[in-house]
Amino acid sequence: MKSLLVGIILFFSFFSFAQKDNNDVKINEKVKFIYKDTFVETDHFKIYIVDAVATANYSKFKLRVFNKTNDYLLVKPKEFALIAGGGNFSSSDKNFVVPPNEESSKVIDFKFAGLRVTNYTLNFNGIYKASALVKPLNIPNFVFPAETNQFTVGQIACTLKSSKIETEKSVAKFDCVYSGDGVLILDPYKSSAVMSNGAANENKKKYNGTILEKGNNEDFTIVFEEMAGAGDMKKLGFAVKWNDSFKETKLAALKAVQLEVVKDIEKQ
Repeated sequence: MKSLLVGIILFFSFFSFAQKDNNDVKINEKVKFIYKDTFVETDHFKIYIVDAVATANYSKFKLRVFNKTNDYLLVKPKEFALIAGGGNFSSSDKNFVVPPNEESSKVIDFKFAGLRVTNYTLNFNGIYKASALVKPLNIPNFVFPAETNQFTVGQIACTLKSSKIETEKSVAKFDCVYSGDGVLILDPYKSSAVMSNGAANENKKKYNGTILEKGNNEDFTIVFEEMAGAGDMKKLGFAVKWNDSFKETKLAALKAVQLEVVKDIEKQ
């Protein structure tokens, strides 16, 4: 009888311990690891890792890239690698562009389990340079009132999606597709509206520029406001002069860099 009683006590003790362990696991699943901010710098760019965290199902951080050059940078997060526990993990985030001598940021996600680690390494493949020091393409002026809603020059095809031409402000939305073998630097902020008397209104719609690879498209809006002495845009019409808005060039891959990200034990 004594042996039976001892056995029952041990069984329930083990069961209670097992339940506690399972509860601990469930609690741990909710724990978020927080990492120290860090950076790495090259002759072409400076990369900052900010607000890096990891949970049971993902690891993410804000990536800030400062472009130190007079060219455009194309950043492809899908080519990054997060190295942890002997495995290489990739992101599915979309490309983004960093204009010359400016900074752009994006939250980068790695949606995998098992990435709550004390430290990991980021391998930054997928950063490319597109030279801005190339001659702009000769794109004919687009005249308003529009007689057509399309124009094609070489490997560039653009469509006028909508427009509203008024005396005080005129707005037009275009969509452009690139089908060439290089890349297209598209920066319609550099366009202007030329009136019949030669006066030019600058585009007021701020745009940081983008890079289109083969098969990619981009829609953009241009806005021209009334300028004293330039004439009535609604009555007289105007022509959009594209200036340096379209440039065709090639991508050059920059040397990959690595950066270690370390858990911030003071924030746990």
